[in-house]
Amino acid sequence: MTINVDFLFQWAPGWTNYESVISVLQSDKRFCCRLILLPFHHSGVLDHENREAKNFLEQRDIDYIWHEDYDFSKKRPDLVFIQNPYDFTRPERFSCLELKRGNIKFAYIPYGLDVGDGDQNLTYQYNMDCHNLASWIFVRSSKHKHLFKKYCSAGNKNVHVTGHPKFDVYKNYQNMSPDRKALHTPVLLWTPHFYEEGRKGWSTFKVYCMTMIFMAINYPIKLIIRPHPLFIGRLKVFNGEAVEMFKTLINYAKTYENITFDMNPSYQDSFLKADALLADAGSFLLEFLPSKKPILYLTHPECFGLNESAKFIYESHYVASDEQDIDDFVKMLLVNEDPKYYLRMQALTENIFIPEKSVGDEICKILLSQVKK
Repeated sequence: MTINVDFLFQWAPGWTNYESVISVLQSDKRFCCRLILLPFHHSGVLDHENREAKNFLEQRDIDYIWHEDYDFSKKRPDLVFIQNPYDFTRPERFSCLELKRGNIKFAYIPYGLDVGDGDQNLTYQYNMDCHNLASWIFVRSSKHKHLFKKYCSAGNKNVHVTGHPKFDVYKNYQNMSPDRKALHTPVLLWTPHFYEEGRKGWSTFKVYCMTMIFMAINYPIKLIIRPHPLFIGRLKVFNGEAVEMFKTLINYAKTYENITFDMNPSYQDSFLKADALLADAGSFLLEFLPSKKPILYLTHPECFGLNESAKFIYESHYVASDEQDIDDFVKMLLVNEDPKYYLRMQALTENIFIPEKSVGDEICKILLSQVKK
């Protein structure tokens, strides 16, 4: 018996969702895997070529099939994995509704470790066609599974607590000691969420941009700026004051060697280099936890807060609600202090399921037990 599994791939930064799963399945003779490359339409732009994802795969010698050369009727898959719940980002025949109509079962691993509150976001993360029609959804924790019961019309009967594959990658980059080298210049990774002018969201970019510049030019630190993958696209669509602020940030990066941008598809290098993370509400607040390094959650009264599965962040992470909180955090790093270290490690244990072997293996076991030939 061979289980045919096709992975629909659109977005290079989301490769960590698939990487360990594909690796485990390919090493098992009971599975046959194919990677199908699709377009990725977003921010009002129809990207039919998806060169970024194509280059990402080719640079790593990862085999793929271009979607135009792919036919469900030939070597019909037993299931497909989809990379995001947004059907408008891909050709219609790969939409969740069309997959269901074609009697093609699909599995979904949440594209991010969602932490943000807001009614619209709760719909995006828990109650789209993707969530209601999926045969399998693999999630990070029992608390996360509970949110599907609460917010998904179909409930959580098809939701499985396996842990999230992202952690299969990043647990390899742990700093096993809370102490950092005394003579080391701290590297801060700042990851601003995309900003939409006139809309309430999770981005503190306009609020703290100048503060970040001030810190970088007045303190002995290195600042890596990695904007959300949709940051530039949203700026182009919404325009406004944030565009000028971003141009200012670019100019400072050209002037000061300790300010750099990371715009690469993969963020693994930045995770490895960073001594601390400064992030808006988003995946990285959880994904960076296994590094065991300090994390500052950036928020503001103008922003949405955290959803109920991520409320623990207010206790386990450092929180910045104003410029002074950011200043205090940087000064703390400069004297090698981290009083919340053990709270973060406790939060990691209590809120993220990390299996003994790997998340990829957990998903493999479920598929072997449930896929009917």
